[in-house]
Amino acid sequence: MEERCAISGGSRVWGGGFYEDDHFFDACDRAGIMVLMDFPFACNLYPEDDAMISSIRTEAEQNLRRIRHHPSLTLLSGNNECHACHFSWIKQPEDNRFFGRKIYEELLPEICKALVPDIPFFPGSPYTPGKPEDPDSSEAGDRHAWWLGFGISKDKNYLHMSQEKGRFISEFGYLGMPPYSTVKQFLQGKDISKIDSDVLAAHENTIVTMKMLKEYADFMFPPAANLKEYCYLSMVGQAEMLRYAIEHFRRRKFDCGGAVIWQYNDCWPAPSWSAVDYYLRRKAHYYYMKRAFAPAIASFNRNDDGSVEAWAVNDTMDEGPCELRISKCDCARMEQILSKKFDMPANASKKISKIDTKKIDFKKEFLIAEIFRDGKPIARNTYFGVVPKEFSWPAKHDFHVSHEKIADNLFKVLVSSKTFLKDVYLNIDFADPDAIFNDNFIDILPGGSAEIKVKTSKPIGDEDFRQALFQTHLNFAVK
Repeated sequence: MEERCAISGGSRVWGGGFYEDDHFFDACDRAGIMVLMDFPFACNLYPEDDAMISSIRTEAEQNLRRIRHHPSLTLLSGNNECHACHFSWIKQPEDNRFFGRKIYEELLPEICKALVPDIPFFPGSPYTPGKPEDPDSSEAGDRHAWWLGFGISKDKNYLHMSQEKGRFISEFGYLGMPPYSTVKQFLQGKDISKIDSDVLAAHENTIVTMKMLKEYADFMFPPAANLKEYCYLSMVGQAEMLRYAIEHFRRRKFDCGGAVIWQYNDCWPAPSWSAVDYYLRRKAHYYYMKRAFAPAIASFNRNDDGSVEAWAVNDTMDEGPCELRISKCDCARMEQILSKKFDMPANASKKISKIDTKKIDFKKEFLIAEIFRDGKPIARNTYFGVVPKEFSWPAKHDFHVSHEKIADNLFKVLVSSKTFLKDVYLNIDFADPDAIFNDNFIDILPGGSAEIKVKTSKPIGDEDFRQALFQTHLNFAVK
């Protein structure tokens, strides 16, 4: 079952699985995760005859009694996109019968009121209270912002996400390839070097097109040399677009009350919107969202006039004095251009400073924002004024990768670099494509380093790990 992944008020939310099993809810209970659960009606019109209503009543009552004790069950939605199906997709007028409406607006509210009165229920997702004929309104309720996620055109790319004004973005996403190890596995040796493979296209989602997927990569990157490089660039592109959107939503706190990304996992090995693929391998999306949804973040915002602002977003109740430092970097050297002390607000977002960019050549330089509390860094972010294919990446990269075996199936990898490295990607696919990296697709500042732990799915020898360890980074991929 595919699931949506979300954040609201700083707490992670995983939802969208209809009547999830107890193992799912147990895990969410332990992790303090909130669950928004849709009842099992989606993207269609449903009959309302007596037999159907009776069957739904029995199923809903039995399952709510089974799961209602879980504290992670936070919100209940009557359906997914059924209001949109009737009013927006097939454009039925208000006076035409809406098949299924009785289920969402009469039957399910009655059952929920009787069995789970303390859990909020709303008729569907998306839904606008008082205006069900306009379910995707930006004025109230929740919104599925898919106008942001379908293709690139001359006048529309992921940067127009900053125009989104929804109050709660309960579904949106961008497309990305899965890791190359996954693509090789489901291609089963057929056309494993071709980006436009017919076999690869056959695995696409019915709504996704390979053309649409490639448009995203072409907008941001030069043409990939091969399928392996294309998978990497596509994953980075998907993650970057999602990061950009999430930061926009978080800066709008509480004009925007939260964001739900479609989707967390896959029920089929395919290019898709997911963060974790069919084989449970983590894409760049996964790691980027961990950082974008950190309790406190630094964020850049570019205005229509080209000016750039630095913001702080804090989802915790911790407040107090902090310092914002802005540096510019040409990949070899960092130069601090701004330092400003400010009071971090509790559970709020705040514009800290406007940055003078007149002397910054964004084709050769980028910005780094760091927030310090008590002299210790608590947030960091970067801002590139151009897409990666328009940036002048240095030809030479001075970095070092080493590893240490901690246990039979646990390793520590250290990456250090004298120059800036963007989106460093590590894997040991040759030995173990299912190994789990606690962090990946990371940026390393000049003179900086990063430590990554790797849990293998089976015992691996030290020499086998060394030979299998693969690394790349964006500077190299777009050279």
